[in-house]
Amino acid sequence: MKLKKKDLFILSHLRNNARITLTELGKKTNYPISTIHDRIKQIESAYVRKYTSLIDFNKLGYNTRVQLFLKTTPENRKELMSHLLYHQNVNTVLMVNDEYDFIVDGFFKNKKDFNQFVNVLKDDYIISKTRSIEVVDELKEESFFSDPQHFSESY
Repeated sequence: MKLKKKDLFILSHLRNNARITLTELGKKTNYPISTIHDRIKQIESAYVRKYTSLIDFNKLGYNTRVQLFLKTTPENRKELMSHLLYHQNVNTVLMVNDEYDFIVDGFFKNKKDFNQFVNVLKDDYIISKTRSIEVVDELKEESFFSDPQHFSESY
């Protein structure tokens, strides 16, 4: 499916608010609800991986967010990746091709819990290099492709 400008406009509205009603979307886009419904079904099947909620983890008591960079051996990569993918404190795992193998975004109740997590990794897996960066504040989140004006037909 090739996206038309109309589809991008609808998709950006969904990206901005996935719970928007067809009626609201119709008012914002000036498209008939039946057209929006049909286009959303096609867009979802081709481009939308999942709908989710953004959670304030601080309010749940997870006050330490860390970006952890990990380097391992090629033989150990799959085993480490499997551990990271299923760990309860890991939010996102990215495989990268720079001086590290993985970037791990994790939420922990405190720094002690994070340190225990890293110690287990070092004890159970071959970790040749690590770097951790504590996230102090999130300034922008999930905003790429979420400005409908960028895709408006008057653009």
